[in-house]
Amino acid sequence: FFTAVPINGTDGRQFLPHMTRDSKVTIWNPDRMRPQEFSVVDNAEHYGISCYRLRLSPWNMYPNPVYYNKFFGMGNLTVKGSPMFISKWYWLDTQPLEYWSSLVNGVQPSNPKYDTYLDVEPTTGISMLLIR
Repeated sequence: FFTAVPINGTDGRQFLPHMTRDSKVTIWNPDRMRPQEFSVVDNAEHYGISCYRLRLSPWNMYPNPVYYNKFFGMGNLTVKGSPMFISKWYWLDTQPLEYWSSLVNGVQPSNPKYDTYLDVEPTTGISMLLIR
C-alpha cells in the first residue's frame, strides 16, 4: 500500500528572498512524487547577475522504505505492475556505479556534466537556471 507523503516545497521557480550560503531549498518533484532538497555548493553568473548554484542533496537518493526504495541513487516509481526506477543521468550517484553503468555500453557518468543543479539569484530568490 502507498504511504501518503505531504507535498512540501515550491515548484522551483521562486524561493524565499535573501538567501545565504547556508540556505537549503525544497522543490516538490512531480516526476519522483516527493520533495527534493537542494543546498548551495558554488557561485554562478547569468547575464551579469550573481547567483548561488544549488545541488541536489545526496540524501534525496538514499534508500527509503517510505518510497519502497532499496537502491542507493535510484527512486522507485512503481505503482502497479512492472518495477520502474528513476536516477540521475547515466546513473550518476548510484551505488555501485560500476554495476549500473555496465548495463549499457558507452555509459560514462561524469560529475558535473550530468548532475542536477539549480542557479538562484539570492536577493530575490528567483531561479535563473535548472539543469536536470
